[in-house]
Amino acid sequence: GLEKFANAIKRHEGFFVGSRSERNNNPGNLKGGFQKGAIGVDNERFTIFDSLESGFQALLTDLKVKFAGSSSTGLKTTDTIYRFFEVYAPSADNNNPRQYAEFVAKEVGVNPETYIGSLYQATGWAEPKLDYYQPNTEWNIGIVFGVHPWDQTMGDIIIHEILHIMWNEVGLSDIHDYSTS
Repeated sequence: GLEKFANAIKRHEGFFVGSRSERNNNPGNLKGGFQKGAIGVDNERFTIFDSLESGFQALLTDLKVKFAGSSSTGLKTTDTIYRFFEVYAPSADNNNPRQYAEFVAKEVGVNPETYIGSLYQATGWAEPKLDYYQPNTEWNIGIVFGVHPWDQTMGDIIIHEILHIMWNEVGLSDIHDYSTS
């Protein structure tokens, strides 16, 4: 399931004693510092987590949101694993997204042409919930949702998550997501 995909990312990111991802408790090398459990960022804006468990949970949440097509990254449920890694690990950041996709797909046992939405649905993963609230942080702007001022993407993700909660739990059926208009 999702953990297998996350562990394949962890291996590809080079998680080992002394590596950046190990020092930062960040097996997915997530950036931004806005995730639950974040205690800061390093000199290249990679998030530093308070524990490896927090870092792994942040990676799982990131995957859930993206696989569900609920992020403002432009990813849709009909995008392939290849497309996912073009966004997750772009070549502009000195990555090889195609190689990354093929490595993870092989580890998980699927074709890299597989739609990410089918992975999300096939595993029965729960709908993403609000998981970015960080009370009592030093950031005053966006503190209700833990959104850093420089990260509009996270704000869009939260809007999507709120709409999903309203749709699934409150039963509203006539919601239009104006954040994507």
